Amino acid sequence: MAKLLDPVCGMEVVPHNAKGMWDWNGKTYYFCHPTCQEKFQANPEHYLSDPGATRLKKAPIPVGSTHRFACPMCPGIEAEKPGNCPRCGMPLERVGPFRLEEPSRIYNGKLISLSFAFLLWIPLLVEHVIPGFHNFHWFAALDSTVIVAGFGFPFLLLFFKSLWPGPWNMFTLVGMGVLASHALSIGALISPAVFGTHVYFESSAGIVVVMLAGQYLEAKLRQRAGTALRDLVHEIPRQARLVLPDLQEKDLPVELIQAGDYIRVFAGEKFPLDSLVLEGKSTVEESLITGEPFPREIKPGARIFAGSLNLSSPLLVKATAPGNECLIQKILQLVEEAQRTRFPIQNKVDVISRWMVPTVILLATTTFLIWHWVLEKPWPESLINSLSVLVIACPCALGLATPMAISVGLTRGAALGILVRRGEELEALCQVKTILFDKTGTLTEGKPRLMDTHSFGDFSQEEILAWAGSLGGNSSHPFSRELLSAAKEKQFSLPPFRQVMEFPGQGVSGNFHQGYLVMGRKDFLIQEGVTAADFNSWEGNQDPSSKVYLGMDGRLIGLFTFHDPIKPSTPEAIRLLKKENLRLIMLTGDNEAAGKKVAKDLGLDGCHAGLSPEEKAAWVDHYSEGGKIPVAMAGDGINDAAALSRARVSIAMGTGTDLAKETAGITLVQGNLMALAKARALAGFTTRAIWQNLALAFFYNIFALPLAACGFLSPMIAGLAMTCSSLSVLLNSLRLGKVSLGNPPCLFIK
Repeated sequence: MAKLLDPVCGMEVVPHNAKGMWDWNGKTYYFCHPTCQEKFQANPEHYLSDPGATRLKKAPIPVGSTHRFACPMCPGIEAEKPGNCPRCGMPLERVGPFRLEEPSRIYNGKLISLSFAFLLWIPLLVEHVIPGFHNFHWFAALDSTVIVAGFGFPFLLLFFKSLWPGPWNMFTLVGMGVLASHALSIGALISPAVFGTHVYFESSAGIVVVMLAGQYLEAKLRQRAGTALRDLVHEIPRQARLVLPDLQEKDLPVELIQAGDYIRVFAGEKFPLDSLVLEGKSTVEESLITGEPFPREIKPGARIFAGSLNLSSPLLVKATAPGNECLIQKILQLVEEAQRTRFPIQNKVDVISRWMVPTVILLATTTFLIWHWVLEKPWPESLINSLSVLVIACPCALGLATPMAISVGLTRGAALGILVRRGEELEALCQVKTILFDKTGTLTEGKPRLMDTHSFGDFSQEEILAWAGSLGGNSSHPFSRELLSAAKEKQFSLPPFRQVMEFPGQGVSGNFHQGYLVMGRKDFLIQEGVTAADFNSWEGNQDPSSKVYLGMDGRLIGLFTFHDPIKPSTPEAIRLLKKENLRLIMLTGDNEAAGKKVAKDLGLDGCHAGLSPEEKAAWVDHYSEGGKIPVAMAGDGINDAAALSRARVSIAMGTGTDLAKETAGITLVQGNLMALAKARALAGFTTRAIWQNLALAFFYNIFALPLAACGFLSPMIAGLAMTCSSLSVLLNSLRLGKVSLGNPPCLFIK
């Protein structure tokens, strides 16, 4: 029998089972409920309007239409309007929703500017090298002026802004070098007796060309750094097949699909949006999110992420979020935000950078005075040597050392399913010596299976399971969800509850027609008035299964036992972490027998069981010695939120509750502890790359400054050396994108 969609609510309706029908404009419409029919009769045009055609008339609202701008070199510097960084002078870059076209647009613009400037620079090099061209100085002056004033205008503008209102920055040094060498050359043409006979047009123009080349290469390398994120976006289809109320289908851009729309996804196609399966059974491959290419069977009620591949059968799904709010977009947004956070080491770099420009200007002045007064050299030659000092000491590499390594490291982490909300926690992760774990959902699958049901008194097992399942429907705890699932599977009648209250890590309570029902840990039931003596028969029971008690009106009426298997990936992850001589401790709210069984099977160094959320937080304080020693805490539930907030490094499973993920600084999307071992290795490599970058920047200045001060480097060569220094930092950072995370690195340079 053919099925149709109710034009009001979208539910599928078989005509002969419909609760209502109505003819309008020569067509019969069927309804799942009389209320839907009444709404339709009141305004049929509203429900029959073609949503696809209506939406196509409207321009899609850009994702995040309000933009912010941030400095690529100074984490934490943001503004609502475009402009320049008040600290380093770099132009602010637009941040916000991830854009596919932005890196290419910037890259192409830099390439065009560099190409034209380089073509104009070639005659200056020829004029400088070949003696026969020395009579073309006036042509060289014109050519150099075009390069300096035209292609160098952005640098000169930043130079003048650095002079007033300030502060001095790298553009102060570059601008002084360009303008002084160019002015000296013009002066040599006009008055050789005063300014000397040597011209430096190739140097003033060369500094601009080298700066353009540096910006172009930096844009290209940044484009490479974001390749992993762009690959994620490319995996998501740009079109979705919208199912209309009359079962007609229309292909629309994903930007026009709204939450609640019905979408058809055929076998071999990828899901364009995060969705809920309404009709059909299939298998899907979710490696884009989970990193694991293993198919998963799905049926109505299953949730699917955008980018997942439908392998076998057509599915009717309902979009649960618009395209700009799907999980992939949230991941990209989180990475962009994390890239703008500051590592603690950046504060030290900022102090050095703040004093570096005035120090370099002082060194350049000293160089001039020594050459001119002490060595009695002509002042134009002395000035050129001092300008070389200005240009070569530009702190570009120092400014890029930390942000670039962070950017590449966080991007690599996102591609591996490691989302870092706060950069300082990634830096601290490689310093921790103790990691604390929650059990349920972190070490174990978090999908406990109901093993046994025990009833006491005059109540049957069917009654207490139905009551527990109904009460558990108001809780997010895995045990509660399993009880609800078991009750529904047996099609028990679930009584409604009133005044339900959940106590994280303890239990849940509520009133229903039979009385006041409480469910949870033993201590919680005793606190709620259940007689302690009722538990005597279970005291000393060494059964390692997890237990949930049920009480009503002061009596113990039921007991449920569960088995929660250890995740297949957990033993190997624990082995890798133990190889690093880490102390691994489990904190669980489960009973002692169940906790010790898991701890023994995994070879953990300790186990604290039967803990409340407050007690978990207290143990975090204990192992961190009041915050003096960095420790990490990994958890996935509401009852872990307090402990996560106390830990120096907080790690949430991506399969856990929203509260746990919001509290944590690092989220493992796959909910897989192997990602934790990789995150620790990535933290070590990122920190080491930062130190390497800083060493490259400092050693470059230590060796290059004396050469420039001694007159061995012209301003042009100094500019080239400065660019090479910045590129060495960029290339060293890009290695993070390919380094193997199998072995943890040393934090310092070897």
